[in-house]
Amino acid sequence: MYRKLWLNGWIVVSAIIVVGSMGCSTYKGIKPIYPTHKGMVSSLQPILRWEAISDTNATYDIVIYERAGEQHTEGTSGVEWDRKKVYYRENIQGTSHKVEIPLKPNTTYLWSLRARKGENISKWSKLQIEVFTGISYHRRSRLFEFKSPPE
Repeated sequence: MYRKLWLNGWIVVSAIIVVGSMGCSTYKGIKPIYPTHKGMVSSLQPILRWEAISDTNATYDIVIYERAGEQHTEGTSGVEWDRKKVYYRENIQGTSHKVEIPLKPNTTYLWSLRARKGENISKWSKLQIEVFTGISYHRRSRLFEFKSPPE
């Protein structure tokens, strides 16, 4: 009988956790338009697009990393991947940029952008994911991810 009560109690608690789980994601910084997070690009030299910030005199910086290795945690920033920088450009005018070098086919990349106006430079943009399970709250920030097409 105690075993049955324990099992029923565990089922109820598990149901509360699952039903009570809520999550959302928001952008910290500049919002990317293409590629979307975890999307696939159609070219090995994709055209990256993002929403403009309100200051029309600002320029943008872009960084692209090849995802390499395993997931790990970096302090309070949340979960990140081991990565190798493969592309970086500064002072881009406008809200799009064609990657000037071919990326590797069928590879996962992480990318971000930031705004620049003179000596004032914003932080790199990230996707912030927040999950509340009813018992605990987790917040993770990560770079935007995309996959290159096969050859």
